[in-house]
Amino acid sequence: QENQQEQREQIAKAYEELAARQLALRTQTQPYADIEQLTRKQRTELIALANDQEDLQLAVRELGEKVADTLVFKHMHRQLDALAESVTGELRAARVADAVLSDQADIAATLAAMAEAFAKDPDEKPFDNPPESPEAGGGGGGGGQPPLVPPLAELKLLKLMQEMVYQQTRTLHERISKADAPTDAQKRRLRGLGDTQKELADVAEDLIQQLQQQQQQQGPQPRNLQ
Repeated sequence: QENQQEQREQIAKAYEELAARQLALRTQTQPYADIEQLTRKQRTELIALANDQEDLQLAVRELGEKVADTLVFKHMHRQLDALAESVTGELRAARVADAVLSDQADIAATLAAMAEAFAKDPDEKPFDNPPESPEAGGGGGGGGQPPLVPPLAELKLLKLMQEMVYQQTRTLHERISKADAPTDAQKRRLRGLGDTQKELADVAEDLIQQLQQQQQQQGPQPRNLQ
């Protein structure tokens, strides 16, 4: 159990480091968004940033293999991969629109949320091992290995992502309300946020069903007789 907790801490630290790398990449990308006509040197610099973004994508993908047996984390890794793929392509093409910076910010925020999902609140007990089902562990009286990513971490990540999307949607609506009409980019962003909200709702439903099935398989827990 201690070894497993160490693994969780290592994964959380890896997410934190990747989030910091993505924020640094966004900071490096930002100045190019204000340039109307890029020079050849600047285009070359953007290709180098695209390579850095691709390296980050591969590192995130590798980390995702450690949480492959999950619902929420696995879903977010698919989202991260798609965002990184888009950003890399745009940078290689020397296009730095607001959507690129927005996607980079989303990648960083999602990675940070994934790290936070593993964190233990001050008034919270460490992730408890869930009771094993009778079938777990293959008999012999030995309990099966608890999951590396506890259900609590999945629930925390889901809540963090829902809150992030809500805040992003609210902020965008406030910006649009101050203008005569939404721009095309804002319309696309709103559609994207709406799609993300629906996807998170679907993942939440799947997670609830999974937890209910696990409880049914475990059956009623024995009472603590004294």
